[in-house]
Amino acid sequence: NGTVARVGQYAEVATKLTAGLGLLALSTAFVYDFSYWAWIDRRVLTLLVVADHIQTAVYAFAVIMFAIGGVLLCTWLLSLAIPKAMSFLSRGKAHREKWIDNALGVTATGLGAWALTYDGNLAVQFVVYVIWLSLLFRGLFTPGIQMWPRIVVGLMAWLLITALTARTDFVAMDRPHDTNDIVTVDTGKGPLWHYEVSGRLLRLIERGVIIRGKDGRIVFIPKEHVQRIDQNVPPAIKSS
Repeated sequence: NGTVARVGQYAEVATKLTAGLGLLALSTAFVYDFSYWAWIDRRVLTLLVVADHIQTAVYAFAVIMFAIGGVLLCTWLLSLAIPKAMSFLSRGKAHREKWIDNALGVTATGLGAWALTYDGNLAVQFVVYVIWLSLLFRGLFTPGIQMWPRIVVGLMAWLLITALTARTDFVAMDRPHDTNDIVTVDTGKGPLWHYEVSGRLLRLIERGVIIRGKDGRIVFIPKEHVQRIDQNVPPAIKSS
């Protein structure tokens, strides 16, 4: 009976943990989708359904959780290193400790400004995000801080990382590309009446396809009219 009771307790905990992770993943997807489409055209959000947010959760949640883990690890390491560095550099003088802390704040501000304007290598950009947020929330593991402030700071880090990940994807999409995506649209009038929309494919959603044309227009094509999708087509090649 005792074994059965323990198994039941473990199952209950596992169920709650799974439900919690699912809710967190879906919440992350909502924040990501809002941030991503706000950079492009937030009216696109009216086209999305719950299935699209679930698809986003599968795509983005693991990356975001990995980034949050990196921030927490770096923040914990800083909580160990900064007091020792301050003790060594300040020689016990309070004004020097304050100066060092202000220098860290200025460094975090500078990294933040760079991170929000840099649009080069995505891996470098992601690392800068992690270092910036680690410096910004460097007091997270300071002894004496109560649990609720830690939770609030963790929530802020999660929101920021989610929004920054969406921005990184937007920057990658918005860059000039040597190739195009081509969506062949079936008008329903026969094979001779189809036409092509060329540009950058933004998203496949439950209701159809969202593509940004070469002229900058955001085009929604219902799925019943999507005949074919060709991705990363070189300029010299057209779909047939």
